Amino acid sequence: MGKIKPSVGDAVAKLIKEKKKKIPDDWFDINTSKGLVNISLSHIVVNKDQPRKTFNDETIQELANSIKEQGIISPIMVRPKGRKYEIIAGERRYKAAIKAGLGDIPALIRKVSNGDARIISLIENIQREDLNDIDRASALREIKVNLGLPWTAIGKKLGLTKQRILDLVGLLDLPEEIKEDIRSKKLTEKHGRALRKLKDNKDE
Repeated sequence: MGKIKPSVGDAVAKLIKEKKKKIPDDWFDINTSKGLVNISLSHIVVNKDQPRKTFNDETIQELANSIKEQGIISPIMVRPKGRKYEIIAGERRYKAAIKAGLGDIPALIRKVSNGDARIISLIENIQREDLNDIDRASALREIKVNLGLPWTAIGKKLGLTKQRILDLVGLLDLPEEIKEDIRSKKLTEKHGRALRKLKDNKDE
């Protein structure tokens, strides 16, 4: 597990430095809470619009085993949602914490709009090495739609070249069955790009 990356936002890095405190299980004054806290897992809900569509049970179990030994190194990010907290970034860590038998989890609380929460979640997911290329491509396209920026500008924010982004987003033009094979790692991104070239040649 890596540390939170600066590109998710400078404000996040500053919040991590704040004093860690514990939220009692029966405390719900979430609108006044700030910084890094421990939140009961029972008070957290997943984001139904999470950009990451697939989770590998084996790697989550491996993460759970690591958490049992070392704890959670990188906190999740949440926002107030009714009388609970909704995950903005870190659902995989949340799932692993449940498997590890934890009662609570370190979290950063952010008051953000639906749109901003979505962008943060998309960026965090794109930067994960284990995210499959189809979900990564979908997240990139959604960032472009939400931000209205050219690919070059988006690439600079994420440390990706424009060509790399175009290669990924181009995978979304493939038939569903091929995209599913890429999601499940039966095919690689390289295979997908080769199949897309064949498809483009046939269409000409």
